[in-house]
Amino acid sequence: MPSKTPKCILEVHYSTSYYQFIVQDYIVDENGRELFPKKDIIVPINGNNWADFIAVKEDEIGKILD
Repeated sequence: MPSKTPKCILEVHYSTSYYQFIVQDYIVDENGRELFPKKDIIVPINGNNWADFIAVKEDEIGKILD
């Protein structure tokens, strides 16, 4: 993915009730070190299967913007 930022999508997984995006963030810590932590983002497609979302934290839920 061409980008002018080190933030990117590393993986995309599909389920019948959600998409899972594994993304790379970019952080510079207080010592000036560049860090590239990974984060999971869950985008619900179908909320009818609530069991799929039991272990999902609120800050892991996202949405796809048009």
